[in-house]
Amino acid sequence: MMEEPADMNNIVIPVGEYDYDPTNSGIENTFVESWSWYQINDEAGNAPSTNQINYDKGKLIVEEGKVTLEVTMQINQVQETHKVVYEGDYSLLDCTNEGM
Repeated sequence: MMEEPADMNNIVIPVGEYDYDPTNSGIENTFVESWSWYQINDEAGNAPSTNQINYDKGKLIVEEGKVTLEVTMQINQVQETHKVVYEGDYSLLDCTNEGM
């Protein structure tokens, strides 16, 4: 189990490799299906759940100043692999006490 961040105003993902967990088991060094998907927005910026596509497999690699996400999924009956790389400082928001 991961420890709570020391600075809740500067939450970052610890350096390491994280595998996609389609079973939502919460095993260490994974990211879960229930909070991970590809989303297609319409012209108004809305995304109904029918426009959310879960991954078949994936890996998140976190390095100092760089985050790489590579995922494979089915879009319109075609299996596609997408790779997204972010470089620079980042922090996540603490939404622990916010309702969904």
